[in-house]
Amino acid sequence: MSSKKSSKGEKLKNEKKLEEPSSLGKYFIVFLVLGGLTAYSAYKYLSTPLEKPVLDLEQWWGPYPIDLKKDVSIRPYQIEFSDVIVNDLRERLLHSRPLTPPLEDVGFNYGFNTNYLTKVLDYWKNNYNFKEREQFLNKYKHFITNIQGLDIHYMHVKPKVSANVTVVPILLIHGWPGSIREFYEIIPKLTTVRPDQKFVFEVIAPSIPGFGFSQVRKYFLRFRTQETKHNPDT
Repeated sequence: MSSKKSSKGEKLKNEKKLEEPSSLGKYFIVFLVLGGLTAYSAYKYLSTPLEKPVLDLEQWWGPYPIDLKKDVSIRPYQIEFSDVIVNDLRERLLHSRPLTPPLEDVGFNYGFNTNYLTKVLDYWKNNYNFKEREQFLNKYKHFITNIQGLDIHYMHVKPKVSANVTVVPILLIHGWPGSIREFYEIIPKLTTVRPDQKFVFEVIAPSIPGFGFSQVRKYFLRFRTQETKHNPDT
């Protein structure tokens, strides 16, 4: 009897051992299917184009009451640092309040380091060449036009090319915070034809509302910058 029981026990053990790989195979298939479905869902989500936002291109962002006679022409703009502006700035810097010393060895971890800020203020007061910077900033053509109640400033740089070269317009929008100054070094590369290419870019670079020389209003938080960039004349 004991031999029969032991043989039955061994048989059951062998059957369980045979079932274990089969069970692992089933789990592997399930995980493989779930992984495939997850990967497919992620691919669909990432590759599906976003819906085009609905923009109100007639929304008024300027002061009220609405001025329907507002000048919407494109006007040349010249950046100018007048003596009045420069002297006023230097006067304010000369009478600035003493700065609180920073903690030791903190660098810029807790905000702008006031030891370094002292050097910046001294540079502005005594060494910054405003006239030289004015000439540099005006090396490209600047314009202002009114879009939906706000005066928007922008640079427009057209390439000088022959008729057989394709000119492609490109809109460069600076970051937040930032300014059109970010594009001064790249503009020549975009507007100059390379030997291996037959196209070149025509650059439009606006100052987003509230930056540079573009207007902004107090309710700017609900403002959508892209709604001011539809003017085809710019």
